[in-house]
Amino acid sequence: VFHTEKIEKKTNTPLVITVHTMIKHTNFFFDLILRFIDKFILKFLIVQKADMVICPDHIIQKYVTQNFVVEKNTIIPYGITPLPEPNLQKMQAIRKKYNIGDGPVILSLGHLHETRNRKELISILPALLEQFPTLKVVIAGYIGTDSTSRLAAKLGVSDHLILTGVVPYSDIQEYFGIAQIEAHWFDEQHPHKTLGIAAQEAM
Repeated sequence: VFHTEKIEKKTNTPLVITVHTMIKHTNFFFDLILRFIDKFILKFLIVQKADMVICPDHIIQKYVTQNFVVEKNTIIPYGITPLPEPNLQKMQAIRKKYNIGDGPVILSLGHLHETRNRKELISILPALLEQFPTLKVVIAGYIGTDSTSRLAAKLGVSDHLILTGVVPYSDIQEYFGIAQIEAHWFDEQHPHKTLGIAAQEAM
C-alpha cells in the first residue's frame, strides 16, 4: 500500500484502495495494538489519502466511515466464479474418510477461531437432530480454538460434528458437493461482527 501511494504521488493518478475486513483480534492485548494501528497509522497514512475506498458490503462501509472518517467510499460486492462440477469419487472418499454416511451435511467453510467459533450453529444442532438424526456438521478450515468441540461435547452432539482442519483448495468443490447447505452465523451485535464470506472467497 505504501508503495502504491508513492506511485500515486509520482504519477498524479487517483488512489483507490479496498478494505476487506475489520482489524480485530480475540486477544485483548493484540486487539489494543491493532486498534492503535488501525486508527492512528492506517487511517492517516493510507486510508484518508485515498480518492476512493471500495467496500464489499454495508458492514465494512460503516466501519470505513466511522473508523477512518472517509466519505468517499462505495460498495462493490464480491464476485463469484462458479466452481467446477464436483468429482463423484472424491465426494464419496470424503464421506468415507470422515464416516459421514449418506445423511445430510451442513458445511461451514473457513477458519475456526473465537471470532467465528460457530457457537450458534452447534447450539441449534440438538434441535436439528430431532428432525434429521443422521445430520453431520462439517467445519472445514484451520482449527484455532477448542471451544467449539467442547460445546459439542457438552451438548452431546460430538458424533455429529466434524472438524477437518485445513483442506486443499482443489477439494473445495467436493466439500460443497457433499453438503445440502453451506452455513455461517452472523450476529450484527457481536463486538467482532463479521460476514460469513469464506464460502464466496472459496469461489
